[in-house]
Amino acid sequence: MNLSNPQQAENPILLPAMNLLQDACRYVFGERRNFSSMALLPIVGLSLIGSLALFFFPDPLLVVNPETKAIKLNFIYLPLVLVNTIFYAMFAVAWHRKWLLDESEITIYSALKWDMRKNKFLLRLIQIFAIAFGLMMGLNILLSFMPGTNGFITSPFGSILAIAILTLTFSRLSLLLPAAGVDDKMDLKSCWQITQGNSWRLAILAILPPIPLAFVQILAQMFLYQIFEAAGAENSLFAQLIFLLMEQMLNYIGIAIGVSALSMAYIFFKENKPATTEIDG
Repeated sequence: MNLSNPQQAENPILLPAMNLLQDACRYVFGERRNFSSMALLPIVGLSLIGSLALFFFPDPLLVVNPETKAIKLNFIYLPLVLVNTIFYAMFAVAWHRKWLLDESEITIYSALKWDMRKNKFLLRLIQIFAIAFGLMMGLNILLSFMPGTNGFITSPFGSILAIAILTLTFSRLSLLLPAAGVDDKMDLKSCWQITQGNSWRLAILAILPPIPLAFVQILAQMFLYQIFEAAGAENSLFAQLIFLLMEQMLNYIGIAIGVSALSMAYIFFKENKPATTEIDG
């Protein structure tokens, strides 16, 4: 594998991120029937589990001690995080394959059944997050040895910097996810090279889709809360279920748009990679 290419370092191929997002939105809307079928189980399953967890264990995921300011993790939510991650992997692999391989006739069973491909996707997801998180924490530890500082995460600006490092590193390696979905043996080095100069553009694919959906969610929750409050049922199990059904539906619309855009980015970089760069596929 030859990955040396000085010309690419000088003139990196720039991803048309906004155009891809527009195409991804159109694609998800055009495939709304398939989306409904494939996302139904994750949406309903996570909503049921989440509403029961909130009803019986109302404490949030992170609890801050008002005196010591120490953050305590509510471990009751860890199974929910695990289930959420598994559902994400199932849906994301199926949606990547739908766009990249034109698997138009995907049944709910074939899309959501667990197999070795989803194992590889999940391991890639964990690997990418571990690298991004490790880079962020390593830099923080390194800076903590400087006089007059405890690292950058302890300050508000430092927290923003930490999130930026985590997001940009994860985004730079995110092409490994669609590659895993279609059994492409792309490695970390080749992925890092072909995405050179596109960290923010790849981050846009993940950051932008949830923003307008979050506004829709806030408005819808305010409207629904008024209805449930008038009926005296704003804290009921049924109200929690309705809130979470709406939240998960919007989450998965955002996921579908982001996954579609990432699949398009994957094809874009594969088709425009420099001639001297060889990537197994």
